[in-house]
Order: sequence, then structure tokens, then C-alpha cells
Amino acid sequence: VPDPIAACHYILTNSTVSEAQFHAARTLQVVALRDWDSLPAVSRASLRDELLRPARTHLPPPLSTSEPASTTTYTTPLLVRTLAHLLALLTKRGWLDEPEGARESWLQSLLSSSAPGPSRAFALRVLENVIVEFSSTANKTDLGLPWEFHDQCRADIQQRLLAPLLAAAATPTHDAHELEPALALVSAILAWDARHDGMGPVDRLDPRIVSLDAACLAALLASPLAAWVAALVSNYPHGPTMTTTINPPP
Repeated sequence: VPDPIAACHYILTNSTVSEAQFHAARTLQVVALRDWDSLPAVSRASLRDELLRPARTHLPPPLSTSEPASTTTYTTPLLVRTLAHLLALLTKRGWLDEPEGARESWLQSLLSSSAPGPSRAFALRVLENVIVEFSSTANKTDLGLPWEFHDQCRADIQQRLLAPLLAAAATPTHDAHELEPALALVSAILAWDARHDGMGPVDRLDPRIVSLDAACLAALLASPLAAWVAALVSNYPHGPTMTTTINPPP
């Protein structure tokens, strides 16, 4: 194939077979990361936008509309998760190639440019994957790069983006599509280990430990988190029944 990346984009944009779409996304990940250094700078910069465009176009329509789904709708949750993870990997791989201002602007524009419903839910999933890939846990994908690269990326996003992303994720939503990915993003940020000193990978032994820096804690306290949790409980699909039993002391 003369241009495997272009072929993968074509399949993702035009195929109606979910298996073909999935394998195109996986192949695009392998080829893009393998050939990253040999790709022209303009091609590296446009990879995410070229992937995000069909992802948004082919998401299922909002539940509240009668708009028909596209013939190439991404109906498989696995495919949606794969595309979100791929966008996060491309973001991290090119993080240090971009000027500082451009690094965070693309992530912040993900939510601001996403319509409520499936599009914003997909953006939240991308951001969740970004947090996981940039964190100091052992869950990140092996990019074949030295630890210094990972640590620079982790320190940069912790300093400038962790608090704003937490504030955005904790904004109350009443859209059924957004509730679960928003909760997943909040959970990923709360699991961030801000105490990591950059000397090597850290395995979090207790996921209940929250160690956020002052800016992130301020964002958490300032956000209408109680209202957000109430929205989660009251608007979760099929409305879960929550009961609280208080046992008297023995």
C-alpha cells in the first residue's frame, strides 16, 4: 500500500463494516507511531484532526433527535474506545513537538467545539485516555521512547491542564451520553499522583489515595460537583435506584 495512513482514513470514513473500521484504526495506530519521525511535520500535525473529523461525523445521532444515523455510523463501543485511545496516543506522541500554546489549545477545543451528546461524550473519552497515557502509572502505552519523554509530558500536563480539565469534567450535565465518560474522566484525574518526583515509574498501591496539587484541589472545590453527582444519579439511563441504610451502632 503506497500510503497506509490514507488507506486507513478512507476505510474509517467510508466503510460500513465495523470490523474493517476497527482494524483500520488499529493499523493506523501501528503505522503512525512506527513512522512518526519520518512523517512530514504537516502530516503529523494533521493526523488528529483528520481522525477526529470522521469520528464526530459517524457517531450515533443524539437520542433527543430523529436525525437518521450515517451509513457509516460507529455503532460498536469497542471502535469508539479504540478511536479515543488512538487520538490520545497521537496527542502524547506529538506533545513535545508542538509549541506550548498549541499543546493545550487542541485539548481544550475538544470540549468547546463539541456539540452536546455523543460528540461531547467522545471528547470526554479522548480526554480520559489522555490523562491515563500522561499519568505516572504503569498503564500507559509503550511508545518506545525514553522515560524522560514520558516524565516531561506528565509534568507539563500536570502543571497547566489538570485543573482546567477537572473543572470542565465536573460541570453538571443532563445528557445521558455524557454521564459515564464524564465520571470516568473525573476518576482518572482524581487518581493522578501529583507527588511523583520524576525518578521512575510509580505503581499506585491504593487507588483511594488522592494526591492533587493546590490548583487541582481548588478546581475540584470550586466546581458544582454535588450538583454534578446529583445529575449523574437522576439522569443515568434507566434511573438506578439508590437506597441508603444506616445501621445503629452495636
